[in-house]
Amino acid sequence: MTFIENVFKYGLSNHVEAPITISIDVFEDKIVFKSENRIFENMQNNDRLGVGIKNTKQRLEHLYPGKHQLNIDDKDGVFKANLVLFS
Repeated sequence: MTFIENVFKYGLSNHVEAPITISIDVFEDKIVFKSENRIFENMQNNDRLGVGIKNTKQRLEHLYPGKHQLNIDDKDGVFKANLVLFS
């Protein structure tokens, strides 16, 4: 939920086009969540990687120890989150 919230918090603009991609794929052995959004200049600071993502990482470690993979990419003005939950 944190990643979806962040897409709308940091990836929308009233002034320029701001495409957002959110996908959830369910497989027999895993669930894959992906989100991608543009980051606007005024949002490019350390506040973005604050409490929400930190807490999400802690919850994943607690609820899915050894059964998840989280990759976050924050390059070239685009934020990407890729979360895999293994069965």
